[in-house]
Amino acid sequence: MIGRKAQGTTEYLIILAVIIVIALVVVGVMGWVPGLSGGITEQQSRAYWQSTAPFSIVEYKFDAGATTAQLEIQNISANKLILTDVKIDGVTDNITDVAFNAGERKLVSLTATQTCGTAGAGFDYNVSFTYNSKNVTGLVQMGDKGLIGKCV
Repeated sequence: MIGRKAQGTTEYLIILAVIIVIALVVVGVMGWVPGLSGGITEQQSRAYWQSTAPFSIVEYKFDAGATTAQLEIQNISANKLILTDVKIDGVTDNITDVAFNAGERKLVSLTATQTCGTAGAGFDYNVSFTYNSKNVTGLVQMGDKGLIGKCV
């Protein structure tokens, strides 16, 4: 009879330990503990930027060893918008104003001051858009995640 009480306590402690280990693994995978999970991947970056509003970045390409880039941008709002500036890592890229009707996609070529790097080198840029709506000028859309990819 005495041995059976100890067996129940031991089983309880083992089950509790397993639950704690599973919880720690889940926390690490979800990214709640810094250092246990890496940064976002290129696929996660693409998915994020394709879902941002009012402008989404559908596709992008940064030329290796050059200061040129191409962004396929879509206005996913229901209003006509005019894109006036694109900033990459805080540097305004030279573009002329681009008018987007609701839902319209356009290819925007950029001439940046920063160089992408060698072919295959990775990049992680902070991107923001300045735009005008029908009644308000100087609106800014800033991304919460970087634009990640490889120079081509």
